[in-house]
Amino acid sequence: MRLPAACVLLLGCLDHEPGTSLGTYAVTGALQTQTCGADMQAEDPWDFDVRLSRDGHTVFWLQAASPALSGVVDGSGNVTFTTSELFPLTDADGGGPYCAVIRSDTFHAALGTDATPATFSGDITYHYDLDDGSACGGLLYGQFDSVPCDVTYNLTAKRTAP
Repeated sequence: MRLPAACVLLLGCLDHEPGTSLGTYAVTGALQTQTCGADMQAEDPWDFDVRLSRDGHTVFWLQAASPALSGVVDGSGNVTFTTSELFPLTDADGGGPYCAVIRSDTFHAALGTDATPATFSGDITYHYDLDDGSACGGLLYGQFDSVPCDVTYNLTAKRTAP
């Protein structure tokens, strides 16, 4: 009997949205730059949904399976979100050289000064670089022509649900 109750509590946590909801937005990205080479298949256009919420001067970027990102909004309604993730391609313990790529994401958004923006615009850059100590050699073939490299999109968004 304890397991179902715990599952119900967990599901409640998964739906948690910090702060006050600003709504769900349909976002379209237009590819601006892609310096990673022909093997990097960047979508253009790129369409996705995101939920935004706000608690004071903190805005939260919420997507289905990803952890919430947060950024501080300025008096003009501009906010920047940053995050990075390490993608190990090989493990040095496996007998070969260590190889890992770090992806750093920077998203700038112009939300404006309305309490609940109907639209927003911005840009997002994905910067790829080798982790310190990486010796990747030919392991990047089929994924990147060169590293470091960047993929940048201009984004426009419209609120689709409260």
